[in-house]
Parts: sequence; C-alpha cells; structure tokens
Amino acid sequence: MSGDAALAARIGALEDIDAIEALKLAYWRAIDRKTPEALLAILAEDVVIDFEGMPPCPDRAAFLAVVRPQAARTDTFHMHHGKNPVVTLTGPDSAEGVWDIFYSGTDTTARTLVQMAGQYRDSYARRGGRWWITGMVMRQSSLTVQAIDVDGSARFVVLGR
Repeated sequence: MSGDAALAARIGALEDIDAIEALKLAYWRAIDRKTPEALLAILAEDVVIDFEGMPPCPDRAAFLAVVRPQAARTDTFHMHHGKNPVVTLTGPDSAEGVWDIFYSGTDTTARTLVQMAGQYRDSYARRGGRWWITGMVMRQSSLTVQAIDVDGSARFVVLGR
C-alpha cells in the first residue's frame, strides 16, 4: 500500500470510529430526552438488546415497546454518562465497542433516586453507507437506590450490585 493509500485508510478508520462514537452518544441523548422515534435512525431493525434488569429485546420494535411508555412519563428524569469508549473496527463494515456508563435517574412519583454504573458491549454495522447499532449488552457494576421521604430525608433501599 502506498503512503497516500495508507494515510487514506487511517483517516477512514478514524472517521468510522468518530461516526460510531457519535451514534452511541445520539442513542443516549434520545433516551435521556425521551425522543424514542430518534432511535429509528440509530438502532438497526434487527438489533439485539440485553440489559441487566430488563427483559431481552430481540429487535428494535421490542425495544421501542419498552422505551415508548417510559418516554411518555413526565415524572421521571434520566441522564446517561458514557465514558472511556474503546471502538474496534473488526472489518470494513463492522465494529465492536465497549463503554463505561454512569446513570442517574429520578422518579418524582415513586420518590426515588437511582444511580447505576456498568459497562456496555456493543456491535455496529455499516449498512447503506452509514453505521447502525446492531447489538447492545449492558451489565451493572454497582447500583444504589434511595427513597426520598416526604420530609426530604433519604434512605438507601438498594446499596451494592
């Protein structure tokens, strides 16, 4: 491979990794901003999702069936912080990614605060000239749930994993 071709390949790989990272961040934004229809441009139709604490979803339609009712709630607020991405191109049109996650959620009706840390293991595919998320597995490393009493005092309901 000539120097120009090698440089073009390296630039192409960096652009692919950047596009994949942007795709994952768009996923978390769609979840946090409660815009499930945005997931249609992020998740492949045949995406397989396996999140600890949630029923497995064999495709995008099943995942949206779980997400849409949650997105309609006005008494919950979520924030996902994805960090430390390691994206590996496994072929010209395939990649894998590992992300650390910190999640914080508030439910004003249940009066609970949830904090969770964990790791995502994703798969990605380029289809039709663009990248899609084709698989996500999330496992928790820690979980805390606090109940907030009417007087404002907090007590831990779950502390650990």
